[in-house]
Amino acid sequence: TGVVHLAENLAYHRHLKHLDPDIAKVACLQTENGFYYSYYSGLIEADSVIEGLQDIIWDTRSEYPDTLNAFRRFNIYQEVGLALVYRCLQTCGLAFVTAWTFFRCTLLVHSSAGQAAIAMLASAVSGNPAA
Repeated sequence: TGVVHLAENLAYHRHLKHLDPDIAKVACLQTENGFYYSYYSGLIEADSVIEGLQDIIWDTRSEYPDTLNAFRRFNIYQEVGLALVYRCLQTCGLAFVTAWTFFRCTLLVHSSAGQAAIAMLASAVSGNPAA
């Protein structure tokens, strides 16, 4: 199954090369992370933080024609917090990477920390340091 997964992944990324670079970046997230990234980028690209938050609180794009509060419905507090951190870094002149790179690196660091925690928990529960 690993070979099949690798082949599918290579074919998927080969297809992404033919897309517009901005669309390809979001499409390479492959999972619900692309959906969550849309809220993150919406808040970063908004003219002001207040306007971006209003767009999230009175969201019409997710379940059109209904208006819903995306905070409560989709639990996007992490993405909003991350966008606010990036906007603060931008305001202070400390944003040395693009918003996309900041989001992607944060996902990788968060995932790595989770994997490390699972490995340490398995080691502690089993009593075997090599577990």
